Amino acid sequence: MRPNAEKQNRAYDVIVVGSGASGGWACKRLAEAGLQVALLEAGKAQSDENFSEHKPAFELKYRDLAPDILRKTRPIQSRFACSEYNADWFINDLEEPYTTPPDQPFLWMGRLRITGGRTNVWGRLSLRYSDWDFKAASHDGYGEDWPLGYKDIEPYYDLVEKYVGISGSAEGLDFLPDGQFQPPVPLTCQETLFRDRVREKLGRVVMPARVANLTQPLHGRGPCHFCGPCERGCMTHSYFNSAFTTVADALASGNCTLISNAMVFKVLMDPDHNRARGVLYIDRNTLQPKEVYSRVVILCAQA
Repeated sequence: MRPNAEKQNRAYDVIVVGSGASGGWACKRLAEAGLQVALLEAGKAQSDENFSEHKPAFELKYRDLAPDILRKTRPIQSRFACSEYNADWFINDLEEPYTTPPDQPFLWMGRLRITGGRTNVWGRLSLRYSDWDFKAASHDGYGEDWPLGYKDIEPYYDLVEKYVGISGSAEGLDFLPDGQFQPPVPLTCQETLFRDRVREKLGRVVMPARVANLTQPLHGRGPCHFCGPCERGCMTHSYFNSAFTTVADALASGNCTLISNAMVFKVLMDPDHNRARGVLYIDRNTLQPKEVYSRVVILCAQA
């Protein structure tokens, strides 16, 4: 018997759970293709008003100098990109605990409750797999080869990189394929000297990291001005965050509905056909259960 849930009358073509990297792309592609999409996000909406990359520490209550206070409610989250600046983006570890086997401890960090998920705080390093990865078993005998190779994935790497904006340098390395790059983040004089010496004496390549930080304008987003604390947000939208890229595109299509503060509880199944027919979620503000229905359910929230 299903819980006594308040039902949303509207049915969608697709329900996407989670608005991070994968959920944002799913929504963008499907909504722009004309499907009616419901995007369920367990956290609140994200906006430029929440960004604080230029906010001075003296405007904070504890001046960002009281980590013990943060660790009282976020002992795990405070280990990863969580500070007084953005703590309200992350879960309260005490309110949302989890367990692990005694001999398999795991630190579940980066549990965010805001549109964009971990794309708000990720490190932005963006590298391509090569056939050294896809066909590793053929090279060293370990594991299993993937059922596809680099040439199968290459067109999708191109599509994503042209949209996201990856800065980097082409180096011709077979184990780290080149991509659709904007100009790289410039090296300093010392870094250039180090790069040249390493190439000359060791035959190795030193290069700027390939990162999802713009060095040229793209789709209305400004280039990075290297202020530093990207985990607090970016008012110029210079790094890739699904909240102001893929999700924004999906919403702009008119075919996507964002349902915030929707903690998905379970996938509803059609018992006659063993197929998903919707989801049951809990409204985090009212604590009331609700149901949404669709032909397809795509789970993109971190597990």
